[in-house]
Amino acid sequence: MSYEELVGRIKRMKGKSLSELVGESVEGDWDEESFREGIKQSLESGSFILVIAVDEINDELKRIIRYINECSESAFSLHALDLTFLKL
Repeated sequence: MSYEELVGRIKRMKGKSLSELVGESVEGDWDEESFREGIKQSLESGSFILVIAVDEINDELKRIIRYINECSESAFSLHALDLTFLKL
């Protein structure tokens, strides 16, 4: 998927561009051009970190994550975030 296709999908779903959404959530200055280039590079190389947020990480999920990470290309990794430890 190209950066333009990603931005188009996000705009259709959220009604705002990716840059607008990120700009609203970032405190202080941020470099939109560097952000855009980083996303383009990640899309081209397939370099991603996917994080799954769950209420509890069980043994089955651990096995699935370990298996996916062992079988996937080194540019991709899957992680889980156990929200029971997160306190706001």
